[in-house]
Amino acid sequence: MSLSQVAREIGAIINERYDGSNESVLEIQQAMDDYSALIDIWAKRVATKFVETVAQYNATLWQQKSREMSKKLKQLIAQTPLGHVMQSIVHEQIKYIKSLPMNAADRVYDIQNRAIEAVVNGLNILP
Repeated sequence: MSLSQVAREIGAIINERYDGSNESVLEIQQAMDDYSALIDIWAKRVATKFVETVAQYNATLWQQKSREMSKKLKQLIAQTPLGHVMQSIVHEQIKYIKSLPMNAADRVYDIQNRAIEAVVNGLNILP
């Protein structure tokens, strides 16, 4: 069944029953009420499918637009001074992160030398 078939059936109900009298109008109203009940399950299914289709289309469209925005943002960062500043910051952070082990090793070295110096000089390093 399709919406056009429903429209044709509504037209047929009206054309078969309407003769200009009030009774025919009441008969049409009852027939339309009956037809409405008859197509209830179908109408729910069609309406649900419509909403699901639109939701899926919207989700797909948003994903596509999101990918486009991501691509353009990457291009902006790569091709503008902003990108150069970001790269500079990244390289600076790499330098700091890589210096952590060396700083720790230097500290251990300094502590060890002070301990040796204290022992050689006879100093008590314990409180």
